[in-house]
Amino acid sequence: MSAKNVVLVAGAHGVSGRAASLHLSAIPDASVYGLSRRSAPLPAGVIPISVDLLNVANVRQQLGAVKNVTHIVFGAYIERQSAAEKLEVNVTILKNLLDVVEETSTLLRHFTFYQGGKAYGADLGPFKTPAREDDPRLMPPNFYYDQEDLLRQRQQGKEWHWTALRPEAVCGFAVGNPMNLGEHIDLLATVEKRGSLVRNGDYTSMWHAFHCR
Repeated sequence: MSAKNVVLVAGAHGVSGRAASLHLSAIPDASVYGLSRRSAPLPAGVIPISVDLLNVANVRQQLGAVKNVTHIVFGAYIERQSAAEKLEVNVTILKNLLDVVEETSTLLRHFTFYQGGKAYGADLGPFKTPAREDDPRLMPPNFYYDQEDLLRQRQQGKEWHWTALRPEAVCGFAVGNPMNLGEHIDLLATVEKRGSLVRNGDYTSMWHAFHCR
């Protein structure tokens, strides 16, 4: 990244977004803005912006003062019950952010967004392993595909480019975010430890396993 970069990190309180914010804020001459619906501590040097990406008027209001955005890191995600509902809201938040940034910034150079195991059908059951990015798409709806198609369409004839990152799973630190594989592994280990202590009749140690981790 060159000097005078202005970076928006959408979903800055998530595992991926927080890690990206932490890394990017340490780069000289980079101004990093962390976008999120909720308030929570962000890494030092990251400028917080509370914004509802589902509301394009709110996006325009909250980002109106942020000019000359050069990079977007998109780690925002909204959970819904059905695949069709996930598609609708998660394509909308990407489109709203891109609409506003393209209106206010002519210097946009790169858009990075996170996909994940759902792109390979991880939420549907066992999937082909190793999975490849050039594998045929699964039966829709799948919001990752529609987000990618939106970026392909919007990027045509533009100066900016995009990159999709597809980690099958992500472990890391985030405040108040249950979508964290590391947290689930930790919980499973605690439950297993508790079960072992119960079998051995050590209830005092069992209490510490839950409350003194």
